[in-house]
Amino acid sequence: MNFLKWATAYLAGAHALQSNNTQASNELSCEPGWTGPTCKQLSPALPGIGKICSPEHSTWGGSILQGVDDTEYAITSTMVDDNGLTCWPSTSTPGIWRRVGKGPWEFLSFVGLNGMVLWGHNCYAVIETKLADPTDPTSIISARITIFSLEQIDKKTRTVVRANFANPIPKNLCQPNRWAKQFPVANKEQQMVVHYSKEFPATSEAAIRAQVTEILESRVLIKNINGYNRDVYVNQEFSLSELKRNNPWLRVNSVNPAPLIDIHNNYMAIFKNPANPVDPNYYKAVFYRTSAVIGGKAREVIASMYMLANKYSSESGVFTPGASDNCTWNIEDPYCWVTQNGKFRCIVHAGGNTCPGDWNACTGVMEVPDTFFNRKSYCNPPVMIANKFVDNETLVDYGQRPALFQYKADKSGKKCIAFTRGVVPDQPGPRKSCTYVQVIC
Repeated sequence: MNFLKWATAYLAGAHALQSNNTQASNELSCEPGWTGPTCKQLSPALPGIGKICSPEHSTWGGSILQGVDDTEYAITSTMVDDNGLTCWPSTSTPGIWRRVGKGPWEFLSFVGLNGMVLWGHNCYAVIETKLADPTDPTSIISARITIFSLEQIDKKTRTVVRANFANPIPKNLCQPNRWAKQFPVANKEQQMVVHYSKEFPATSEAAIRAQVTEILESRVLIKNINGYNRDVYVNQEFSLSELKRNNPWLRVNSVNPAPLIDIHNNYMAIFKNPANPVDPNYYKAVFYRTSAVIGGKAREVIASMYMLANKYSSESGVFTPGASDNCTWNIEDPYCWVTQNGKFRCIVHAGGNTCPGDWNACTGVMEVPDTFFNRKSYCNPPVMIANKFVDNETLVDYGQRPALFQYKADKSGKKCIAFTRGVVPDQPGPRKSCTYVQVIC
């Protein structure tokens, strides 16, 4: 059985386990990286922290994809210069990073389009497959790299906004030594989009890794980018699709999109309908942040959309609401996956009751009930898994955009997870941000 057939058969088996024994939860055996009586505590991290940033670039969370051999790629929200989040509403855009083996992360290129770089923030990337038959998980006909992110839309012209690459960045666009400017920017609104590459055959894991490497390594040097006095490397292999165009129910405050992933291969998960075991179809899902007025107050909550697995995520979607009226906390930045027992679990940037007085730095884990598929509201409380420390020495002022990825710690094949999040260390000076990567077994 080849890799992709194994992966989809695994998901079918996980769903059967979920349907036949709802008590077979994570208490029986924890997945790699998790511990505790309910498997909701992260195991101790291995020594050392990987940092995806450079003196010329700041980053804010992102995804890790596997290339050929020992090469890894990270797609992160990347900002020029040393200003970090203080300039995110004007300079943030998807960037591609690479490392070989245990070496340092190096910047490769920005993701561009027709010789320009669009503003984009809170991006996550995943390998997304497409089925010829939504009832047959082995009928994969193609794959692509899908990058979920936000774009700024000019309210008057309805065109997407270019990233500001002024050299240097104007002082009025940043707030040195302070927290970032708030969005929205004047005359702009946010909108969920998908940057995606050309499709390619999905015949094997090795073939997919080779395609990932070829696509992400492609770059050209663009001079005077976006009309500013700056020359940058740009990857132009990607197109642009506005999710709202095919999903008109998405509101302006539907932001921070992230795919439901299969934690075992870091691909976008395909799964059976958990609320209807006789449904023969397989599906995919995207989670995101929206807002709701709860108890007279505006709350940040998690909602989602799902689509048949014979569609790409940019082609269609069905809305599912996220919050019921008993939520008393803010949760955003979802990163969700299918557990080994077929459950839907998310790590989120949590606030309120989860980590009172420390909302900027807290990461929590929460379960998503099966009823989300029936478009019913829910409000499962998150449990804090990480606070304002990333280790015993680094104190975090702001830590958001968490994500997890299956990871092999060494050549023995020991399974671990890479825990990533955007971090602003609690220290004086410019608000430099960086994506921290911790390996947890």
